[in-house]
Amino acid sequence: MSRMPFDKLLSGQNFGAMTRSLSSGGLVINAADHAPGMRIPRHEHANAYLCIVLAGGFALQRPGGDVDCIAGTLVAHPAGDSHANRFGEQFGRCMNIHVGDAWGADRALREWLADPRHVRLGASSPALRRLAREMQANDSAAPLAAGAAALELLAEAMRADEPAAPAPWLRRVIDRLETDLAQAPTLTELAAEAGVHPAHLSRAFRQVRGETVGEYLRRRRVEQAERALAGARPLAEIAADAGFADQAHFTRVFRRHFGMTPAARRRAMQTAGGAAWESAPALAAQGRITASGLSGTWSRAEDLSCGRWAVREDLGVFRSASGDDGQHRWRPDASGGVHSLNGAYSLRAAITDAWLTRRGWLRADAAGASVSPLTRRSDEGHDFDVLRATPKGGEPVELWFDAHSHLLARAVRELPISLQTVRYADYRRVAGLQLPFRIETRDSSSSDIETVQVDGWRIECHAGAPAYAAPMPPDDTLLQAETTVPLEIDGMVVVQARVNGRAFDFILDTGGHNILTPDAARSLGLQPVGAGASGGAGEGSLSEQYVRVERLQIGDASMRDQHFYVLPLQYGTVERGERAPLAGILGLEIFERFFVRLDYPAKTMTLRKLGHAEARIAGTPVPIRFDDDMPLLDGRIDGVPGVIALDTGNSGTTVVQGVWARQHGLAERLKQGIETVSYGAGGASPNWASRLQSLEIGGHVIERPLARYAEDRAGAFSSRTEAANIGTDILATFVLHIDYRAGVIGFERRPDISAPPFNRAGLRAYKESAESFRVAVVTPDSPAARAGVSRDDRIIAVDGVPAARVSGRQLVDKLIQPVGTELHVTLKRGSEKRQATLRLAEMLP
Repeated sequence: MSRMPFDKLLSGQNFGAMTRSLSSGGLVINAADHAPGMRIPRHEHANAYLCIVLAGGFALQRPGGDVDCIAGTLVAHPAGDSHANRFGEQFGRCMNIHVGDAWGADRALREWLADPRHVRLGASSPALRRLAREMQANDSAAPLAAGAAALELLAEAMRADEPAAPAPWLRRVIDRLETDLAQAPTLTELAAEAGVHPAHLSRAFRQVRGETVGEYLRRRRVEQAERALAGARPLAEIAADAGFADQAHFTRVFRRHFGMTPAARRRAMQTAGGAAWESAPALAAQGRITASGLSGTWSRAEDLSCGRWAVREDLGVFRSASGDDGQHRWRPDASGGVHSLNGAYSLRAAITDAWLTRRGWLRADAAGASVSPLTRRSDEGHDFDVLRATPKGGEPVELWFDAHSHLLARAVRELPISLQTVRYADYRRVAGLQLPFRIETRDSSSSDIETVQVDGWRIECHAGAPAYAAPMPPDDTLLQAETTVPLEIDGMVVVQARVNGRAFDFILDTGGHNILTPDAARSLGLQPVGAGASGGAGEGSLSEQYVRVERLQIGDASMRDQHFYVLPLQYGTVERGERAPLAGILGLEIFERFFVRLDYPAKTMTLRKLGHAEARIAGTPVPIRFDDDMPLLDGRIDGVPGVIALDTGNSGTTVVQGVWARQHGLAERLKQGIETVSYGAGGASPNWASRLQSLEIGGHVIERPLARYAEDRAGAFSSRTEAANIGTDILATFVLHIDYRAGVIGFERRPDISAPPFNRAGLRAYKESAESFRVAVVTPDSPAARAGVSRDDRIIAVDGVPAARVSGRQLVDKLIQPVGTELHVTLKRGSEKRQATLRLAEMLP
């Protein structure tokens, strides 16, 4: 089962996708798979059970702190043990042993299962291997054999746990410290009371507690003092009761721990609502939103106990939403198609989202986050007290508190390619809580500002799972079984589709969205609305509007009532010389609705109905994840692991991201390559071309592939989370089996196909208008340089053919002809025209 509608599970029930379940002698044993990044909300089980991690791992979240559970860890859960789970970036597999009432008479087992505990058995445990093997057997003896192996494993765990159990004397030491935290007994006094040597006490305490006796005492004193701040007692009295020498000492230690003085924290807590936050389980809000030149309705639901949340917006021409149901961070696109955000960055960001939703900065010990000291900053005529908080396992966030009201005014976060600032204003008191009634969201990648005017907040006694659930995907697709259509692959991957019955050619882009150019929209009689902004490769942005089309058809596949963005894509992106220009892009919306087989060598695309018998992965299956809309997978560049974006919209070579390259010591070498430039939706992107030693993707190693190194400061090639973006040069050697819903891509290699050579002319030119190409880069000592070609020259004819009849791709093909080929171009510099002959040479062997 993938979701439970309740928080207390019965015997034999677990979260995850159940793959096997057996019953034997009062034991119920099951195996469950868990998707990367899956988060299970806080829950409990009616009966005691054991969880053994077979693959992957998770963070076990208990009130006493988190435990990292890796493969080979056995976790014992007593009946009613409240906990949550957060799985890591890898696929997770667990085996669960539920202990029935028949075993309650066993005193040793009953006592051992009375407390939560975890034991590192190791993946090589013989009993664990036997149990895993028996869970895969299908004969009649499997339940009996699995039960016997489970009991053997349980005995092994109990024995392995005995030495790790805290000695009784250690419990006495902790009780002694907790009796009066203001007192500071010496290590010798504690050791004498425990009956052990001081050195042994120090070593054992640190081993069991993860901190020294002094660190434990200091932390507990600060935590006690922090709780006291909710009242009105003087700070000096609180400091003395907690065992600090004086208020100044208390302030220094408190500031190191929480990033602010006790007085500042008290003001922030009291101003925000103080103890009222402890009694508010959930919040709900409704209001109006203005964004991208559109306006509509807005709502938000917040679970203040565990950080679940959901935002839903209706802007008329499309709806948008995002949220976290406690297991998955989700977000539908404007067409309604839904995919999880489960990449490594998104998992960290989701932890921070939950911390912010819970108002972690108001919680005891900042809800486990590490915080920097407060700093005073001024901006737009206002003073702010700013601290940087990093929730455990999460992404950092800067919190800007108004220096006068002490209320949160801004939350600033670094996204993969931009900086997001959320501003909070117009605070009003609701049931004792100070809540913002105006919320503005700004992103450095766009000029658009999203503004929410809240009509009202209300306290919810309990908000059930549906309040935070992702919407169901729309039932808008018709396909009997499968359909195969031809592709045009010449750098760009181009597919024909019919929009409202008219045929157009589109770029197929795994990470893009459905887009129409303004000319295509006009030809269909569509009236775009809105005034947003969008970007892509390059540091610029484009104006963005929105339409809906009645029907989109690709072969026999049909989609009704589809949302399209309307963007003025770069002229050089859509022009095709004498042929009609491309009408736009088909992207994420297609891949969310179908199983897609892209056969680059055969130049065909097959769409299959999800769940159809033929919709299965072939070749090497590789898990994919999402931080946004582009599929991400693990790979290696020159042996260094990194996150690779698979981008069918990239018509050229692999692009290595600058941030990742600098972090791994590859940037200096890559920047010694040949200077060039590429163009995307955001305009020009300066690159340096060279050959990598190797690229590993989809279980295949490509030796010495061409690559471009980018150092963009904005746009798709400025990512701080991705290593590279692979495009047609690499993908053209594969057949890809793409299943976004299952989160996997299959790679079938075609080794007889090789990537095209690097530009042999030493010039890069782009089509700025129908009549000419503008030269953007000329490589020194290249065929172009020797022929006298200069930057900003315009090429008006190629081999005697006017530029108006030559597409950008046709020019590229001319520039990669065999070494020694003579290429004749007609140049225009100002009003002067002249002929130039380029004798092509190997620029990057």
